[in-house]
Amino acid sequence: MSDSIGYPVRMAATFTADPLSRYLEKWLSAFDVAADVAVAPGGQVLQQLLDPAGMMSRHGGVAVVLVRAADLCADSLARARATAREVAAAVGDFSGREGIRTLVVTCPVMGDGDIEEVFRDELKDQLLEVPGAEWLDGGDAISLYRPERIFDEEASLAAALPYTEEMFAALGTMVARRLLAGLRRPAKVIAVDAD
Repeated sequence: MSDSIGYPVRMAATFTADPLSRYLEKWLSAFDVAADVAVAPGGQVLQQLLDPAGMMSRHGGVAVVLVRAADLCADSLARARATAREVAAAVGDFSGREGIRTLVVTCPVMGDGDIEEVFRDELKDQLLEVPGAEWLDGGDAISLYRPERIFDEEASLAAALPYTEEMFAALGTMVARRLLAGLRRPAKVIAVDAD
């Protein structure tokens, strides 16, 4: 019998992210972390971050926020920058109020163009100033895990599920790796050279 660590994980995304929870739970449990993963309804990132009585609040553990500029109506470069600042401010408010680790993941969109790039870069820069916040580029899951198909246009239109199961698995694996890295205790090493 292993000694599992209880670990609440609360997720909010600008899209339906429920499939991601299965992969987070799978990977975290493989490393003896008993994750209690809860997912907010899709498209409620800002509401969840700003609501002190919301599902993301008062649970300890970690908050995972998955965002795409296109889902937040950023339809110009100026709006992409403003939206990134708005998301970063909400993360700052949340992190300051809750005092928990907050992982913000910018996720890929089909036709990932200038607007998404500006949003991603601005959000990354803004989050550097937010204590307790970390940034992760969800697009890296594509190069790391090479999913055969990334986007599911039909599911995106029907249920705001933008990715294939394979891409959700890649994103879930990448997020789980980052969460696990934050749980490890730092190694204490003393190196002595007696020459």
